[in-house]
Amino acid sequence: SRELFALRVAGTAIGACAAWTLGRAYDRVVTPESLVTTGPYRFVRHPIYTAYLFLFVGGLGALGSPGAVCVLAWASWRFYVPRMAAEDEILASEFGDKWRNYAAKTPSRLLPFVD
Repeated sequence: SRELFALRVAGTAIGACAAWTLGRAYDRVVTPESLVTTGPYRFVRHPIYTAYLFLFVGGLGALGSPGAVCVLAWASWRFYVPRMAAEDEILASEFGDKWRNYAAKTPSRLLPFVD
């Protein structure tokens, strides 16, 4: 459907923009040299995971398998929630008040306006 295709396109665009904005720290388990708060990071703290979810849901939804989407939602929740918390902890310890101020201004982890 057009909606599922739009999710996949949005996921690709968000992921590419987040990767470009994050630069060399993209897809590495390292503390970035600076706190990134521009690009898609203005709206959510973890836009790369937002992109993955859009891509996964769009792809599995296009297959017409509600069960697969439910399994994906559960697996993503089990993997991404602890990972986002760990990444937030690393950033808080590295950037202190700068990160806390950013997190206060950007409370949404994955979707704008959804904390």
